[in-house]
Amino acid sequence: WSTYASYTSVFKPQTERDEQGNYLTPITGNNYEAGVKSDWMNSRLTTSLAIFRIEQDNLAQSTGMVIPDSNGETAYREADGTVSKGVEFEINGALTDDWQMTFGATRYIAEDSDGKAVNPNLPRTSVKLFTSYRIPTLRELTVGGGVNWQDHVWADVPVPGGTFRSEQGSYALVDLFARYQVTKALSVQANLDNLFDKTYDTNIDSRSIVYGAPRNFSVSANYAF
Repeated sequence: WSTYASYTSVFKPQTERDEQGNYLTPITGNNYEAGVKSDWMNSRLTTSLAIFRIEQDNLAQSTGMVIPDSNGETAYREADGTVSKGVEFEINGALTDDWQMTFGATRYIAEDSDGKAVNPNLPRTSVKLFTSYRIPTLRELTVGGGVNWQDHVWADVPVPGGTFRSEQGSYALVDLFARYQVTKALSVQANLDNLFDKTYDTNIDSRSIVYGAPRNFSVSANYAF
């Protein structure tokens, strides 16, 4: 078992502008993190658990308005006293000599000094699971896949005459792969991404919709010298 703790001071310039067209003041604040890591069965299994807290001032938040004469650029305001806090967990290991698995989850909340949600376009809860299996009767072949899930996100988007609440419900993306070790140096891999052809918007904080990649298939080769 091992434990750790860290502290970081934050200073980050911003590219967002206010309603007068002026760039916002750089973000300042503090990051705190503490966690524990463990190693099991001679490193066949490892786990980690971390808690974090991020305090920020001057953080850009959309006003729902447009900067005059800016071709539709959204105006932002500076939010002080914002706090993000949450927990992360991850487990990695070999279930058998041929079966590998990774599982992780993150949960956090983010609010300003008035208790309003900060950056609601980012998922508050996310979960990932990945596994791979080497076929015992055909050692050159490994198959596997994974799933990434996130919860509901939203944003208030400026439109003529006011704002529109853009939302994307929770969704999961499933990917599959198969890899064949042709020689010690050469391998060929096939990937199938977004298996169930999920439709989702990756740009909810804008008036334009940018869909995530639909179901797609690819084949690649890798040669190690």
